[in-house]
Amino acid sequence: MAIISGMNMSPVSRLKKTWSKVKTAKFDILEHQMDPSSNFYNYRTALRGATQRSITANSSREKVRHQQKHFWDKHLGLDQSVEGLCQKVVSLILTHAATSDMKV
Repeated sequence: MAIISGMNMSPVSRLKKTWSKVKTAKFDILEHQMDPSSNFYNYRTALRGATQRSITANSSREKVRHQQKHFWDKHLGLDQSVEGLCQKVVSLILTHAATSDMKV
């Protein structure tokens, strides 16, 4: 809101040479989003959409983490926690020590 107000002030809007070099398409989009009609309906709609996309992205990341965990559990027989990894390493060492003549 403050950006649009500052850009529309008369000292700034009179800078013809500067405005000729500016790509105004993004500024027009920003003005459209911050249109005060209908109690900033466009802004609220865009914010709602961004929030929904953020929630969807977070749930996608959680699905990937879940799939990774199951991959580790299924293929390596351990969970991703440090404790699970340590337990697996210790059991492998003890198994190896028991099958060979090593002493631990």
